[in-house]
Order: sequence, then structure tokens, then C-alpha cells
Amino acid sequence: MLDPRFQRVRPLVAGLSREDGRYEILFRCPVSGLEIPVAVPQPIGRSIGRVATPQGEEIEQAVLLAFSAVEHHFAWDAGAGRYVAMGALFRDRSPLAELLSAHPVRERADRVTLARMLAEMAAADDEMNAAERVLFAAFTDVGTLDLEALQEHPPLTADELAATSPEARDSMLALVYAQAFSDGEVDFIEDLRAERFREGLGIDGDRADELARIALDFVVDQALAVAFAGGRVDDDALGQARAFAHGLGLDATSFDRIEARCRRRNGVATVASARVRTAQ
Repeated sequence: MLDPRFQRVRPLVAGLSREDGRYEILFRCPVSGLEIPVAVPQPIGRSIGRVATPQGEEIEQAVLLAFSAVEHHFAWDAGAGRYVAMGALFRDRSPLAELLSAHPVRERADRVTLARMLAEMAAADDEMNAAERVLFAAFTDVGTLDLEALQEHPPLTADELAATSPEARDSMLALVYAQAFSDGEVDFIEDLRAERFREGLGIDGDRADELARIALDFVVDQALAVAFAGGRVDDDALGQARAFAHGLGLDATSFDRIEARCRRRNGVATVASARVRTAQ
């Protein structure tokens, strides 16, 4: 089984080779394109030889060792669920990324409660799609918390919700809303659970509405990220993202604003600038 930390670092690896008892690893930021090469010795405990095929565990160890030397150049973007260069973290971030940065869910007890909240919300409609699983994995300690196992727990009580750290509660409720929105619709049971969480966390209705808008922005942003992956436009995925946003009640102006931000972040020209270049 892959080390959960390696799973997060692996997307940064743009190149990897082994020679003369050492690994040469190239890390690349998916947003800014920043590249940092690192050379580390082959982890002890494996035979050294050019003809031998490296074991998966050895590669994981080498990548994590190399990343530890350059980790200060990168930061975890919780909103996007990935590592990016430190400078890129503050460029065209979603409101949810800003919220998580200002109000991180740091404490272990809070993270367990958050995981249970997300698990309860994912089970509200008796179906767990890929988007719900991805969101759960991105914002919980995937190495120690299992979605299916958490769904066997009894519902969180008001006392358990009230025991969370006040500074983390906005982020926790926003992530619950994002979980509810991730399948493209919100049903009655999800509404009831979200309201129970809101009351238990002590968040007033107006603030909860704002957090719901932040969560909606995030899930649409994630749908658009698929359309603009690799700096290219996938017209089918873009149409699906537009339909997804419409189904959740997002107005066209808000969608256009999120699309423009996502295009900038992924280095994709806006529709208007693309037309100018075509005309030239």
C-alpha cells in the first residue's frame, strides 16, 4: 500500500532515474512550472546495481527523502488538494483555499470530527461517487481514517460538534457543504445533516450561507480544473462543468468569474484573448 504522504508528493515528480547508487528526482510545480532537481543516495537495505529493478517501497523512500530537502519551496494547497510552489499558492486561489489557509483544521481531534462529518454527508444519499471519495481523501488523514469504517459510527452528537476548536469550524462546515455539492445535487437528507452540523458548530445562518457559496465555488472550480488540465481546453469537460454548475443553481456571471480564475491558474487563455490571437 502506498504511503499516504507519497501519494500527495508523487504528482510533483516530473522525472526520476537511478544510477550509481543514487536517485535523481525532478520536482515540478503543476501551476508555476518551477522545477527543482534533487539527488539522493539509494535507500539503505536494497541491492545497488544498474540492472536491478527498483522496488516500489524503495522509490517511495527516495522520493520522500528528496522532497524533505526541498519541501520549504512548496506548500500544500488544501483547496486544490495538491502541493504547489510556495509562490503559486497565493495566485488565483479559490475562496475555499483562502478560508482553509486562514482557519486550518489542525488539531487531531478536529480532523477526526471533520472526517466523521464528511463520512456522514457522503452516506446521506446511500451512494458514494468518485468525487465524494476524492474530496474525503484530500481533506482527511487518509492513512488512518477509512471512509466506510467511519460510516459505521453513530451520528455525531451536539456535544462532539461543540467540542471542536472555534477557529476551525468555518472550514469544517464549508467542507461539509462541498461534500454535499460534489455529486451535483443536494437532497433533503443532506440538507438536514448540514443544518444539524451548522447548529452543533454554533455558526449563524448568514455565515453558513456565505460558507455554502464558498463551497459551491470550490466544487465548480474543481470541475473546471478537469476541463483545463494540462493547459488545454477539453470542450466536453467544459460543457459538463457548466451543466454541473447550473444544476447546483450557480448563475452564469458567477460561473464566468470562476472559469476566468481557473483559466489563469492553469495557463489557459480566456475566450476573448484566444479570439484576438486567432484574428492576428
